[in-house]
Amino acid sequence: MFKLLNYITNNKFEAFITFCILSNLFPFFLSPNIYYLGLFLLAYKMSQMGVRRNKNATLFILFILLIAISSLVNMMLDLRMVLFAFVLFLTCPIYTSLKWHLYKRKIMKCLFVGFVGVVIINMYAKITGFNLRAITQQWEDLTDKQFSGFCDQPMWLSAASAVASIYCANLVFSQTKKTKKAKYTYVILLLCSIYMTMISGSRAALMTAIGAMCVVLYLLVKNKVRLVKYIIGSAVVVLVLSPVLFSRNSIGAMMAKQEYQEEVGRTSRDAVWEDRMVEFKSSPFIGVGFGAHGVGYKKEVSRVETGGGWISILAQTGIIGFILALCIILKAFTSIRMIRQNISMICIYAAYFFFIVHSIVEGYMFQGGWYLCLIFWMVIGLLIENKQYGPIIRRLKQENKLPYNV
Repeated sequence: MFKLLNYITNNKFEAFITFCILSNLFPFFLSPNIYYLGLFLLAYKMSQMGVRRNKNATLFILFILLIAISSLVNMMLDLRMVLFAFVLFLTCPIYTSLKWHLYKRKIMKCLFVGFVGVVIINMYAKITGFNLRAITQQWEDLTDKQFSGFCDQPMWLSAASAVASIYCANLVFSQTKKTKKAKYTYVILLLCSIYMTMISGSRAALMTAIGAMCVVLYLLVKNKVRLVKYIIGSAVVVLVLSPVLFSRNSIGAMMAKQEYQEEVGRTSRDAVWEDRMVEFKSSPFIGVGFGAHGVGYKKEVSRVETGGGWISILAQTGIIGFILALCIILKAFTSIRMIRQNISMICIYAAYFFFIVHSIVEGYMFQGGWYLCLIFWMVIGLLIENKQYGPIIRRLKQENKLPYNV
């Protein structure tokens, strides 16, 4: 715990950027403009890193151009399109350099630590009985209700807690030397993160986080005997804590949601996905335009529940945009051998797995004003850049010449 605090203390500017980026988790308490300050500070740091246009940025440029063309053809212009393009320029290898890549890794580590901070803050809310969602919705009976803590929405908390659990799993299973106190602290933080993911009521976040933690375990532990020991140990811990982890208080919200869907015979996303497919069929090649929804005279640009990131890309940019996005995300796929050569990338790779699966049901891939969008594309950008800079970084690390501890 003290190691994490020391890292934040020694990187105050980056910690402040992290605070700005994660601030839109708490719109009830913090101004939404703080997030944009974080973007500005990132752009400021980028300008100091000697970035140059990447020759291999063609896919990103085509993707941005298609978004613009789709919006122009459909007469659906939205300033959020500019914001999204700005986020791509900040996070992806359109303009890049080794220094900027290393700095983004540093920011990513601060963000992981920041997610753990979000869990701790909301554990305090749980202990003290504070649930912002219950207050804003005026719930009298909290049985089977989702927990949001200090966050505005339970889904926001579930995603943040899920990413925190991935990072904590990385700390628990890493082979670096740790004191007993540190080991116990990391295990407690991991359990708190999983618990927070559960009580916020998102099955998608919980199951995807479990999958991502399995990725962490597989990549970190090469020794098969030790891997089996960790699996058995984890199973024992879950079994011992099952009365708490699987109590009605913990998973009541998920159970209530499941019971409701069985009763009505459909999920909460079915209608939204049907709307997105209608939009896609109305303009299958270039979509209905960035941020647009509806067809015919009902088409408009406004905030709406998209039902998922992948299906929103299909609806808004058509099959061409979907293929371009898929090519970009597959380009980030990295061989297990290459990831294992750089331990600091394992957590980022597990986050990559989490985001590409989680975004099937949560629509933040195009939401440039949202922290998950920024982090999603930063993970993609870092993995693509790692193929170029990974060997150089390993050599500099051996020579003890790295400017940042990554």
